[in-house]
Amino acid sequence: MGLSDFCTAIYKRKPPVTSQSKFIQAVFEAAGSGELICDEYARKMFSGAKPISEPQYDSFPAPTNHERLLEFLKQHVTPARGSRSTTLERCREIANRAGVSRTLGIEPDAFLLALTDWFEAIIHDPEHCDILETAYRLRLNGAEPEPRQQRPAPLHPGDRADVMRPPALQNNTPGFWAEFTHEWVIKNVGNVPWRGRKLVCVNPKDLYIRPNGVTEVEVPDCEPSRTAFVKTHCQFSARGQEGPGTSIWQMHDTNGENCFPGAATMFNVAATITNQYAQPTRGRS
Repeated sequence: MGLSDFCTAIYKRKPPVTSQSKFIQAVFEAAGSGELICDEYARKMFSGAKPISEPQYDSFPAPTNHERLLEFLKQHVTPARGSRSTTLERCREIANRAGVSRTLGIEPDAFLLALTDWFEAIIHDPEHCDILETAYRLRLNGAEPEPRQQRPAPLHPGDRADVMRPPALQNNTPGFWAEFTHEWVIKNVGNVPWRGRKLVCVNPKDLYIRPNGVTEVEVPDCEPSRTAFVKTHCQFSARGQEGPGTSIWQMHDTNGENCFPGAATMFNVAATITNQYAQPTRGRS
């Protein structure tokens, strides 16, 4: 129940928000993000084809701006003058799309507040963001969810990284015991120069994929830049275990400390191991 679910549940074309990309951009701006998102990337975020990037996560205040987001959602959800629909009906429609129990009555003011709680969790606690119904029940009783546990800040203030191909966009599908090479393409989009940094594997004995003979690779020194990127790579071998596997990596500084403790998955390498020896299932004749 992440960003794409939030968007598809709520969005309906209504001027001035007349496209999926404009909806994403308006939500981010209302919630306090200062990150500019191009139309193409926003459209792919809406569909789930692109994830929220680390710089985009970092661009939000903690907590997000609930008041401005609530104002935007009220404007977007309230039907235009002359429409036969009502705000209550729109809220019920959104609740149904989001999987809220149909036996639960909808009170629009409380429900819209719960939508801001949902977005808060998507940004600041993305591993536990399936909270809409819980948040709504709390809001109905005049309560509100506990503050989200904030993601740890970068080790070096102002340090930010952006990975061009995070795990959600990787398509490694090796067979048993096959080898493949993964290349990290990374931008230093903060304001801290990178010197002597390394990517370090923290689970080199994973049951599915393992780096070949190394547990760390050097990251080329670089200055901060919004356009330049650095590359590094590592060869991996699949094991004899079918299914999805993840090699977990962190960026460490010259002192061996994790530079981005709040970015648990940013540098990971994902693969789905296939059993090339499996016999195809034959249907009965």
